[in-house]
Amino acid sequence: MATGVIRSIGGFYAEVTVQEQHIDELTITQHPVERGGAITDHAFKMPSQLNIDIGNSAAYLDQSGSSIDQAYNDLLNLMIGVNLLTVQTGKRLYQNMLIKSLRVNTDQKTENVLSVSMQLQEVFLVDTSTTPLPSNSVAAKPQSTASTTNTGTKSLVSASGS
Repeated sequence: MATGVIRSIGGFYAEVTVQEQHIDELTITQHPVERGGAITDHAFKMPSQLNIDIGNSAAYLDQSGSSIDQAYNDLLNLMIGVNLLTVQTGKRLYQNMLIKSLRVNTDQKTENVLSVSMQLQEVFLVDTSTTPLPSNSVAAKPQSTASTTNTGTKSLVSASGS
């Protein structure tokens, strides 16, 4: 018998996952040129997004020593603390995710249930580096301290083309 994937949102486990929506987009640049056409010269991946609807019953939470209020506060703290999360869904493992929004609806039918809709977004992490600048004495006189470069022969052409 196959077992399902254990879904986790930064260590928070849901009793039921109602829905997962995975969003991956590529931005393709477009630049207009002379005669109405657009050219594309670049594309880049946007951060992944995940919309997920989960639910926990009071009975399930009681088994783990928690309550509906505490579980909701745990999710709020994950969001407010701006913690980078690892999220395991049924389809994919996400790294470096932030909770963008939490929605909890309660009515007479769901009073004893924690039903949460959340949006998460990936954060791209980059490493920066520094390059030392030349000393002020070198930069003060570039004509005498910079190397020369051969840029070819130059000639003057009139605007009329003759």
